[in-house]
Amino acid sequence: MVLAVAPSGSTLFSTAEYELLPTPLLAKNAAILGHVHFELDSDGTIRKVFLNAGYKETKWPSFGLALASLHDETVNAIDSDVVLGNGWVRKNPRLLSYQQVKGGIDSYSYVDVLNGTVDLTKLNDKVILIGMTASAMGDRFITPTSPSHGTTLMGIY
Repeated sequence: MVLAVAPSGSTLFSTAEYELLPTPLLAKNAAILGHVHFELDSDGTIRKVFLNAGYKETKWPSFGLALASLHDETVNAIDSDVVLGNGWVRKNPRLLSYQQVKGGIDSYSYVDVLNGTVDLTKLNDKVILIGMTASAMGDRFITPTSPSHGTTLMGIY
């Protein structure tokens, strides 16, 4: 299980004052923690992610990198070259690949899974992300694939 870490109270004009961490019980039982911070370019578009970030030191891998490290032992989720600073610091920027997934991504209601109306073999050998899908539950941002420069829902799980 990968759980999210995020900067607190950061805005365009200020930096985080601390990290938002999972509760101690959840964090203790997680396989790894990963940050869910991203940066907006000057035009308001999200084009990159930082592979490492954290409060005052870059101790957290990105959520995606942490997730990949659970399934591929050759992925080094935590970079040993630490960057120190004041507030939220990050390093190792990478451009995001906004490739469209042919056929989309399968989505199932947890109620349907628990009630047995979903064929559980569809979940075999899959990475399962559990989160909210209601549009009011996440933030909307512009991505390079947003139609007509509209916004895309990007939930933080």
